[in-house]
Amino acid sequence: MSVKNILEKYDIVNEENDFYDDLVNESIEVKSDNSNVDKASQVRLHHRDANSLVDLSDSYFQFDIEHEGVDNADKQKLRLNPQSGAMGMWSRAVLRINNMIVETVDYANFVAMVKNNLIYSKDYLETEGENMGIKKLATVRAEAVGEASIKQSYFVPMHAVFGFCTVNKVVSGEITVELTRGSKLQYAIEQTAGTAITATADLLVKKCSMWLNRVRPHPVVDSKLKALMSSNVSSSFVFPSYSAYYTAALGVSSQRILTSSERILHAFVVCLEPGYAGYLQSSTDLGQVSLRLNGTASPTIGYTDLGTTGRGRSYAALFRLLSNGDYGMGIGLTRLEYNDLTVIPFDFRGTPQNLSGSPSVLELEVTQIAADRRFVVVVQTEKKVEINYSGGQAVVRVH
Repeated sequence: MSVKNILEKYDIVNEENDFYDDLVNESIEVKSDNSNVDKASQVRLHHRDANSLVDLSDSYFQFDIEHEGVDNADKQKLRLNPQSGAMGMWSRAVLRINNMIVETVDYANFVAMVKNNLIYSKDYLETEGENMGIKKLATVRAEAVGEASIKQSYFVPMHAVFGFCTVNKVVSGEITVELTRGSKLQYAIEQTAGTAITATADLLVKKCSMWLNRVRPHPVVDSKLKALMSSNVSSSFVFPSYSAYYTAALGVSSQRILTSSERILHAFVVCLEPGYAGYLQSSTDLGQVSLRLNGTASPTIGYTDLGTTGRGRSYAALFRLLSNGDYGMGIGLTRLEYNDLTVIPFDFRGTPQNLSGSPSVLELEVTQIAADRRFVVVVQTEKKVEINYSGGQAVVRVH
């Protein structure tokens, strides 16, 4: 690959063609700072190398998980949540570059559940998805686990967790990821519906590591890259970021959600059954739902009768949003599956932008529903970021 192609790929600067075509991508493993992960409440992964160029869009996490219990029968009573996969183990994920917080994903487990059901195709979920721990519910419950099985390894692309990693950029210096372990009720499900998970049955994270894609161009290209990067070359772009909010029981009420972003693109709402135990399943008595963004309602006429006849309208809106006008392709959630997982879409791309400089406010309004229902609201925002390659290191500023 020429200097020009490398620089254009990572949007650093345009250069003339030359004849150094050697480019090696190698994976380096970064193990957690924790000597023993198992049930650690927080896991930290830290890489420091000022001389390496790392492409986070082609990097991934590795999680080795095994079952814990007093005996094999006890271990059999729970399974890894098949909707969120291995990311279901974590309630919060933070990405830092050179000690600057670039992205924070709150309720990362709920974000994974909703994204996996919506964004990825069936083919992807049946291939790479299984490598991430995402499977059909019936398949997971039929699997043999416990003493007769070894720990399972799952590999999750970093771009599936952090929107910043969806863009082809190279960074250098320090890369830090902090993961906060979630509740067992969110990362595990029972072996059979209605069977309680015992207090002694759990999942242990035996290994947590980060595989970084280190870019190694030809020595001549490498020296030229670093010379350019040390001369305050900057690159600006936007990336999509996801976070989730888990409401209290609302009933006939509303709840204000203070976001951390000025620019909200979409929101997805799921009303949970009162006996929620890790697996997203919509309430069947859901009435009317609407969202207000900085005082502006969306949609103008709220979704109604979402427990019965109104699902057709919300599914049509979801299909239009996710297909992006390409009606030759389907979406990950079929109409039949939508009856059990009613994800209500809200499109705010046409809403007037918030120019106040303060975070945007969402207000969830619900009516005609039992008072013990809780909601998951997954919000997709747009982050503006500038990378300044000052002194050879990537200084990241998120606006």
